[in-house]
Amino acid sequence: MSNEPNLAISIGCNIVAAISYVRRKRTYVLESAHCALYRNHSELDYALTEVVQRCNGGGASCAVSLGAEYFHVRHFQLPFSQPGKIRKVLPFEIEDSLSFHIDELVFDYVAQTNEAGGSEVFTVLLEKEILDEMVGRLTACDLRPLSLTVSGLREAAHRTTMVNDGVGSFCQLGAGAGAANLVLVVNGRVRTVRSLPYGENASCVSLDGKNKKIVIEAVSQWRRWVADIGGEMMLTIRAAAPELKSLAEMACYVSGPLRSCAEFIDPLESCLQTEVKSDTVMLGAEIANLDSVVRAWQPGLLDDALALVCRAGTGKDGIDFYPGGLPPGAGTSLLSPRSVKLAALAACLIGTLVLGYQVYEMQRLRDSRDQLELRLKELYRETVGGENPGPEPYRQLQAKIAARGSSDGSPSLLVPETTVVRLLAEISARLPDSLSVTFERVIYDQKSLRIRGVTDTFLTVDQLTKALEGSIYFSAVDIGSANLAPNDEGVRFELMLEL
Repeated sequence: MSNEPNLAISIGCNIVAAISYVRRKRTYVLESAHCALYRNHSELDYALTEVVQRCNGGGASCAVSLGAEYFHVRHFQLPFSQPGKIRKVLPFEIEDSLSFHIDELVFDYVAQTNEAGGSEVFTVLLEKEILDEMVGRLTACDLRPLSLTVSGLREAAHRTTMVNDGVGSFCQLGAGAGAANLVLVVNGRVRTVRSLPYGENASCVSLDGKNKKIVIEAVSQWRRWVADIGGEMMLTIRAAAPELKSLAEMACYVSGPLRSCAEFIDPLESCLQTEVKSDTVMLGAEIANLDSVVRAWQPGLLDDALALVCRAGTGKDGIDFYPGGLPPGAGTSLLSPRSVKLAALAACLIGTLVLGYQVYEMQRLRDSRDQLELRLKELYRETVGGENPGPEPYRQLQAKIAARGSSDGSPSLLVPETTVVRLLAEISARLPDSLSVTFERVIYDQKSLRIRGVTDTFLTVDQLTKALEGSIYFSAVDIGSANLAPNDEGVRFELMLEL
């Protein structure tokens, strides 16, 4: 209990919510709650200071929840399910999918075994620069942050284990002030995760000083933005869960600072044609005096912070990010309508240009191919005689010349000399200097060449194979095996080169 925080803070793109609480046996008792707005990062420090002072949280340990707009969400499908292999391969998959080096990120993941024996890995990533900035701001307010959480993913994972819920398929939308995380669960398993930004200033949030309430005002484009989100949700559900006949077969839950706002739920229900529920998921914990403490606030504003209370100190129920790598246990943007029209027009123009270029290039290649075929037929008749070439004149010509060369003892004109030295020189010439490859064993038996070696990644093995496929010395290039070497020594591979 000594390491359990007694202050929970939720930070969105323009709002900060905080509560202070104490735990009495299995019941949490709230002592105070406060929200503050800010317009830019320079005002975030003032907002943090205000909520900490109002909640008497100076010097306290705290659990922190950041809005979805701060995170990157990625979904990977891996052909294996062993936790050790996932931890080794996941950093390379993350680097390939983002423009960041792995050392610039901290991340956590949820892995589930699929029917094929592989794994579905849902990864949440945060840039270290943002993490350091947030930790610095919290430390400057005399706080000790113990955990960092992104809302949506773990709430959905917990809902699948609720015995009394009776819902096997549902979508959980963790709505922040500027973005939302969509988690789709089908038959009790996470099917996909997407991050859906709303666009800038999607909602007008203000503070009513007289009544001490947060007011979320409807704007002219708000319903259109929510309708766009609903459309993206429908496309995601139909693509990721085609077995669902209709959305009526699944429930839809909304959580976050906007979940109690009618301007969000009503248009979403109209778009999805199903009920959107706005109940509080407290993960089985009881808040003894919830009504008396938060009566001056809209209930939805403190959902992220209240959920942190129930996850505090449990470890397995929250996503904790650790600088420098994995923890021990362990999208598509929505644009404004005008931007969508401009993007569609630009896509049409680019598509027309690309199509015209492809037609021109295809005709040029056809003309070149016809000229080469004509020249090859002439060469065939001049070399072999008056015979007509078959469907593969080059191979027939090569076989004819090789047969003549072997019959009269003269070397073939088209078959290259396949000595070991020449083959190794050909391999060396075709390897780019940028590839990190070490050959450990080479076996030559007149018909094939087998190479065993070590490289850094699986991608390098594919690049090595493609480079050797272009050689006239090898009729086929196959990957015999490629596996992770023990002790993080790289990837061991074996190539089969047919002569």
